[in-house]
Amino acid sequence: MLHVAFQELPSRRAQQMLAEEIRLREREGHHVSVADGGQSGVDEFRAAVGRHRPFDVVLTDLGMPYFDGRQVVKAIKAESPATPIIMLTGWGSFMKEDGDMPDEVSGILTKPPRSNELREMLRRLGTHRDAVSN
Repeated sequence: MLHVAFQELPSRRAQQMLAEEIRLREREGHHVSVADGGQSGVDEFRAAVGRHRPFDVVLTDLGMPYFDGRQVVKAIKAESPATPIIMLTGWGSFMKEDGDMPDEVSGILTKPPRSNELREMLRRLGTHRDAVSN
């Protein structure tokens, strides 16, 4: 699993929440890689593909400077159309209601995502450790 996140999280609390979420995913058997922005996330994705260890799923924030979540989705889908992508955004419920979700995105979670919502989305996408081996 790859989680693309903006490096400068807005608060110490947000940093702690991300660290705890990573620990939870790792305890469930996922390998989690965190990038410090959109471009570095795409670079990490390409490197994993080059090592023949592609990520099962990509989580990306929508709002990042320089290379935002929509650009991440476009770059990854151009190289790996079957890779599920989950977009995290503070505007998740509005995007769903307005139909503003990019076609290539497998799901949207509102930030901060609840563990049970993320776990359910991973299960639905068939990327939970019980369903797919790394």
